[in-house]
Amino acid sequence: MSSQLKSAQNFFILCFGAGLIGLAPLFVRWSDLSPSWNLFYRMFLALPFLALINIYFNRAEAFKLKSKNNIRYLNTNNDFRIGLEKNITCSRTNSTNLNKKFLLIEKNLNNYSSSFLKKNNIKYLVMCENLFISNINTGGIPDTKKRTLIIDINLL
Repeated sequence: MSSQLKSAQNFFILCFGAGLIGLAPLFVRWSDLSPSWNLFYRMFLALPFLALINIYFNRAEAFKLKSKNNIRYLNTNNDFRIGLEKNITCSRTNSTNLNKKFLLIEKNLNNYSSSFLKKNNIKYLVMCENLFISNINTGGIPDTKKRTLIIDINLL
């Protein structure tokens, strides 16, 4: 039931945003500035809000973006819960533990070619600690739709 309410809320926000975008030409017409200056100010004034939205929704930070096999390694900033029933939990990583284990993770993943990882639809590796599915500790979870592999670095 809550997922249906969330979908309805997201749809309402989408319609509200589309309505505001639809009113934009009226404001450009009523403005004393040229349309190109209006465009500049609209984009310039939207940047702080976009930055705040990005900070709020960002749950992972890039740990290493360039690698031999084109995998992007991501580190979790916060604890998170995912899944249909929020039954997959993971804790944020301890930086000293991550720095110790990252070389081992990278060395083992570099054994696989980028074409192999592309065939298996893996582009991102999210590293976290204490990964659980329904309160059962697990080493990793693949998500082929999001091209992500979530791993628990404590089990290495």
